[in-house]
Parts: sequence; C-alpha cells; structure tokens
Amino acid sequence: MKFLLGIYKKQYTNPADRELVDSIRVSGKFDNVELEIEETELKGELLTETRKFLIGITKSRNIEETPSALSIAIGQVADSILKKASLVKTWSDGSSLPLSKAFIDGDEAWNKINTLINPNYRVREVHTARTDLEIGHKAIEAHAEFQAQCSTQFIELVKFSNKIEAIESIVKPTGRIKAFLEMYRAMKKDTSFTDKEDWKRIQTLKAEAELELTEYLNNWRTEARQLLDSIMSILPGELSQKGLDKSLLTEFEKPLIELRESIDKESLPAKVAGLKSLAALRISDISNRIFQEVEKKKKRQDKQKAPEREVKKVKPTEVAMVTRVRTEPEWDDLRDKLDRHVKKLLSEGFDVELE
Repeated sequence: MKFLLGIYKKQYTNPADRELVDSIRVSGKFDNVELEIEETELKGELLTETRKFLIGITKSRNIEETPSALSIAIGQVADSILKKASLVKTWSDGSSLPLSKAFIDGDEAWNKINTLINPNYRVREVHTARTDLEIGHKAIEAHAEFQAQCSTQFIELVKFSNKIEAIESIVKPTGRIKAFLEMYRAMKKDTSFTDKEDWKRIQTLKAEAELELTEYLNNWRTEARQLLDSIMSILPGELSQKGLDKSLLTEFEKPLIELRESIDKESLPAKVAGLKSLAALRISDISNRIFQEVEKKKKRQDKQKAPEREVKKVKPTEVAMVTRVRTEPEWDDLRDKLDRHVKKLLSEGFDVELE
C-alpha cells in the first residue's frame, strides 16, 4: 500500500511540491489536506467486476482487465454520458422539462468519477458506486432518448397545459380537460415524463382533452353569436319605439358587428370563454347610450315646450325722475330703486331688458 496526500481531491506524489508544503505548514490551509491510504494493487475480482460493469454499459468486450485500461475506458464512458447529460440539461432549461432525481444524482456521480485521475482510485470508486452509476446512466439515457424522440411533443404538451389552465375553473370537474391537467401536474411533480407508460397515457389524455376543448369553444362561440344576433334583431325596433333617429342604428350596431366578426378568429380558450360576457358588456354600453339619447331628446322637448315669457323693458326714468348722479350716495339710491323694480318684474314672470 502507499500513502496519498491530496488537496480538494488533487493528489500529490512529490512530497516536496511547493503547494503541498504550504498547505501543511500554513494552519489556515491545513484543513484542506487529506491523507489517504491506497492499496497499490487491485484484486482480480474487483477488476473483473468493474470490467463486467463497463461491458454492460458500452456493449463492448474489447476492454483489458488492467487498472490503466479500465481507467481509460471509464473516462471515455463518463465523457460520453456527461455529454448527453449536458445536452439534456441545456434543453431542459429552455423547455421546462423537470429532471428526475435519478438523472441529477447520476450526473453528479459520473462527474465525480471523471475528476479522478489515479487509475487505481478511479477503478475502485467505480466498483464501489457501480449500482448508483448504473441507475444514473439509465436515467441519463432515458432523458436523452426522450429529448431526441419527444422534444417537439413535450413543448406542445406544455403549451397546451398553459393554454387550458385558464379555463380549468369553468369546465366539468369530471371531464377530460380536468383529468389531463391532474395527470400533467402529477408527472411534473414526480418528474416522470420520461416514463414510457406515463408518456403514452398523457398523450392519450391530451388528445381527449383537445376534443373536449373543441366542444367548449364551439359552444362558447355559439352563445356569444346568438346573444349578439338577438340584440341586433331588436335594436331597430327599440330605437323606433324610443323615437330616436334611425341614423343612430349604424353607430350602435358597429361594436356588435365587429365583435361578431372576431368570434371565429379568437383561439385562446380563456378569451373564447369570455366572448359572451364581452358581448353582454357591449350590449350594456349600447343600452346606456340609448338611455342617454332618450334623456337628451326629453330635455330638448321640455325646452321647446317651455312658454315664452313677456319681456319688460326697463328704463332708469321709471324708478327715478333724476337719473344723473354726482355722488356715490346718489348712485346707491338709484341702484337700489332699480334693483327693487327689476326683481319685482322677475317675480311676476317677466323677462327684463334694460334700456
């Protein structure tokens, strides 16, 4: 056996190495130094089992049963696995695919193996952790296969889920839309999108939910259209009954016609679901406008019906013989007399015009 000194898993075989000497001498760095006892020779059984593990992953028997050869093969396998894992992680960040714990643990385990340089240490570590490494490898392979085969479908699945979540509260709790959303959330929580059976089931539910969604959309569009049609059919008679000008019909119908023409163009479920409420709002606005026009007409009629009042022309000489003033008291006296006279005429129902 031999002793190995290391700092953060970096091994040193030269005891005079400057970095190693500083780490031993400086108290602040000493805690980072590790001393390991390593057997210089690996047992044949360990080498055989490690080789068997690598053959199972690579599907190739062309691997020599020596620490050096096994270490090289391990490095090649780790590089290949970690490259796939890296591509999956990059795609996952953009697509929102939740990575399973097995994938994350596997990525970490193979990264750890890849950092080991000493052949004996690397081979021994693989032998010790081969069960976890195999589980991690299978998880990474499953995710890589899913990305290669189902990436487009998964993105469509996420978009569909986001689209119908907004109408979840107004659809049947026992329908296929609800069933789809429940399974989607369960798979997201369990990170089981790469499970082939779960994936097949969620795709079936998606197809069923899409059919149900089409029925909802058609019904919502029909309800909105019928409401608009019913109002537009009675609007001319309503204006006529209220005695309003026919020219107002075009103005009042315009927002209703525009909304009706947009019904089939709208595709977002939440907006289609709100078409009937939007139509009701437009109708309410028109109802308010009709009321306002009726009030305007009434005021005009009331104004026209008001009797014209007789006009009395008032001259200052009617209240005072002398109308020339020289002092303020004289003006105050004339003004007061004129004021009393004008107010009296107004109270008697006359309009007053001063001359």
